Amino acid sequence: MSSHPETTVLWEKKLAANPRSLVFSRLADSYRKKGDVQRAIDICVEGLENNPRYVTGRIILARCYLEQENFQNAIEEFRKVCKYDRHNQIAIKMLADVFAKQSMEDKAGDLYALLRKMDPENSSLSHLSRVYQP
Repeated sequence: MSSHPETTVLWEKKLAANPRSLVFSRLADSYRKKGDVQRAIDICVEGLENNPRYVTGRIILARCYLEQENFQNAIEEFRKVCKYDRHNQIAIKMLADVFAKQSMEDKAGDLYALLRKMDPENSSLSHLSRVYQP
């Protein structure tokens, strides 16, 4: 994903022309990558008001919360993603990682085991599911 200033301006214009557009996620992620996490959060929150089931926007919002070390809000957003898309491996993995960081080994282990079943050839997931066995 490009984060050139011209691209950001283009996404800003598209979003201004159509506030219901899904381009908000790209714009927010661009701000997140530039270090303006609060601006990214504001864009995501506003965009998700119009598109509450848009999982990409929720994942970007959760990543912003992680960067702020706001783990509770990140967990809430990843759970919403999983509610809308039960097989979203990105959200499940990131949620498991947050649980692991928060010393919630049982919850992390359950999710790593689920991911291992979804992707049995992934050696990293096999390792994590063994480390965090419930």
